[in-house]
Amino acid sequence: MKSYKKILAAVMAAAMLFSIAGCSKNDSSSESSGSTSDSAAETTDNSEVQTGDSSASDDSAAAETVIAEEYFDSTPVGDSDTVVMSINGNDITLAEYRYYFLNIKSSYDYGDNSYWNGESYESDEGEMVSAEQAADDKLAALKEQVLTYLKNNYTVESFAASNNVSLSDDEVEKAKKQYSDDVEKYKAENSFSDDDWKNYLDSIYCTEDLYQKSVIRQNLEYKTIRTLYEDDFKENVLSNYVMAKHILFATNNPQYDEKEIPEGATDEEIADITEQNEKLKEEATEKLKKEKRAIAEEVLAKAKNGEDFDELIAEYNEDPGETPNDDGKYDGYLFTTGEMVEEFETAAFALGIDEISDIVETDYGYHIIKRVDISDKYLEDNIVDIMMTNDTYYQKYSTAVKELIDTVDIQYNDDVYDKINIMSLT
Repeated sequence: MKSYKKILAAVMAAAMLFSIAGCSKNDSSSESSGSTSDSAAETTDNSEVQTGDSSASDDSAAAETVIAEEYFDSTPVGDSDTVVMSINGNDITLAEYRYYFLNIKSSYDYGDNSYWNGESYESDEGEMVSAEQAADDKLAALKEQVLTYLKNNYTVESFAASNNVSLSDDEVEKAKKQYSDDVEKYKAENSFSDDDWKNYLDSIYCTEDLYQKSVIRQNLEYKTIRTLYEDDFKENVLSNYVMAKHILFATNNPQYDEKEIPEGATDEEIADITEQNEKLKEEATEKLKKEKRAIAEEVLAKAKNGEDFDELIAEYNEDPGETPNDDGKYDGYLFTTGEMVEEFETAAFALGIDEISDIVETDYGYHIIKRVDISDKYLEDNIVDIMMTNDTYYQKYSTAVKELIDTVDIQYNDDVYDKINIMSLT
């Protein structure tokens, strides 16, 4: 029922889709924008790596084309440990660069290298751009995006250091264990063998080291955000949030025998059957609401008479999102204005601590709500997850990180970087 806005999602998505413009090798001070970490990437408009006016080529019978697979040198540029560049003193290996390069590349071409062909065209200034230059420009734009993404990642680390935030040895080990647990869970859920897992990583151009590194970086982000904003956020939560458990008696999925529309039915027949189905649904909904209302009234009486609310949740609740803790108790939902449906929100905010509402009707069904205190333990255990759903605090963090992006120090291994192209990293 609650719509959480996950800011930091799974860090190693199979495809990286971006809308970021970065700094070229020759201009490390150009403006950039985008996410602060692996998990905040945005969808790209593929036109960003298009160069020139494609319509100009249509008007020119003399347009020339170079084929990317023939134009670019496919000679490998090094092994996985080859250093491509350093950012703020951190070596970027070919394995790490390749991960971002090929994921961004595939978000444009979907595996079709002809996307990177170059076609000559006339520029807006009336100058002819050669097919070779057009292909080179596409490659340069792609490499700029990779660079910006890497800069964002390592600015996260620089920003943490500038605020005296770092992960202790124990926290690093905890992150590594988190990585191992996540992998084992993924393998179990997908019936993956060790070889299956390795093949999966290969399919997204990833390695074990890169995956683990991203988890550690994400934990550093969490710690930085918590260190900078936790006290202010806790005060905000206690002043502007409520915590409530509820019992839902769902009425939004009535069961009825829907009449099928036969093949070849006329428009009139379709309209008639559709009208009949709407009536059947309406009747089924009214019947269901009557049944659920009666049950809700019985349960409300039990709750008002002091029966254990958590036991009533366990027996009657039809909200799959409200799950018990390890001790079988229910925390409920922590929320502020604008995060729940209006009727639920209004009722919850009107309650005192430990007060139980009357029956509240929403589009989901009937609710019995109990407001509970926001405990220090709950905040301590869940502070990072809660903060990640709050745009205000993440935006503060994101803005602060972006202010450092243009200050990063980039050193290139020219012998490697200059040889990277569409074909050399596949």
